[in-house]
Amino acid sequence: MTDAGPQSGKGRQRLSSARDELSELFVPRSSDRPWAYPVAIAFAAALPLFIGAGFGAISQATIASIGAMTLTYMPRSTLDRRLVTIMAAASGMICCFALGQIAQIMPELRVFSLVLVTFFVTCGCRYYRIAPPSNLFFVIAASIGAYVPGGLEQMPQRLGIFALGCMSAIIVGFFYSWYITRRREPVDPEPPPKDIAGDVITDSLAFAFIIGLALAMAERLGFDRPYWVTISCLAVLQGPHLKAVWRRQLQRIIGTMVGLLLTAFVLSLADTPWHLAITVFVLMFLIQAIVVRNYAMAAVFITPYAITLAEATIGGTVNPAPLMAARFLDTVLGSLMGLLGGFLLHVDAIRNPVRCAVIRVLRLRPVRQ
Repeated sequence: MTDAGPQSGKGRQRLSSARDELSELFVPRSSDRPWAYPVAIAFAAALPLFIGAGFGAISQATIASIGAMTLTYMPRSTLDRRLVTIMAAASGMICCFALGQIAQIMPELRVFSLVLVTFFVTCGCRYYRIAPPSNLFFVIAASIGAYVPGGLEQMPQRLGIFALGCMSAIIVGFFYSWYITRRREPVDPEPPPKDIAGDVITDSLAFAFIIGLALAMAERLGFDRPYWVTISCLAVLQGPHLKAVWRRQLQRIIGTMVGLLLTAFVLSLADTPWHLAITVFVLMFLIQAIVVRNYAMAAVFITPYAITLAEATIGGTVNPAPLMAARFLDTVLGSLMGLLGGFLLHVDAIRNPVRCAVIRVLRLRPVRQ
């Protein structure tokens, strides 16, 4: 009897902690993001689809829509710095997509190529302190370029279409920046980190390793779209600390499960190219408006958005059920791999030996932690 009381109390405490943790997954946070921002992102993503619908080339327009995600790298700064940053991001996105396309020539080196892209892109994002989405869309561009269906003769056309999507983002970014800089004060950019070995190189090695491992597993398991695993993995890794990574992988999986229930309804709405463009606009607006407030709720809309674009890419003539099942499996694998990457990034017992090895190999000056 004397032991039952403390054990029962500990059990209730654990149950209460679990309930609190679960409830925090769905608690929205406050955000100062202006509503004009998700409108601009949604318009940039949907604009290529509206043009593609008009010219009867909706499957090609989906590639341009991905390039339009360049706009997400627009900083809160002055007009000139905003435009320079967007143009630099567009150049990087185009290069990443091109490198992914080149990797199709030698499929056996595809994973290794994407590992290199992930490492160098992450180095740049960490050094210049690019805020989330950070390396996300750069690696996504390379991954989609490496796995998008089509022959070698279509590569120049796909690259040109992707570049047009990036250019449309620059145009939208100019008008949005002209509007918003009159209403919001700019924020000074952060200086580069002092600990290059830890904050830049070690973290980039962790990202590259986990992305390579995730892609290799996806290919080994025969997944049709290994880049979906990459997307989920990178999205989870955007958490600033291990608890945030743990929470994001749960939010990603739960949000995807709920989003799959919404997908069938969304696909019924996107039954024509024009309806598809409108649907993408609405979904992207909801994603960008909600993602800074609660990631689980945003993941509910990310799932139908991704499947809708995949359906459009292949012409929308297949049963969407396999796409939905594949999306769930890819999300689970990617989220779990992202959690593993979180340990590599945020557990000092794992991270510090790698950092020390980087210092020794590159002969960098150590910085006190």
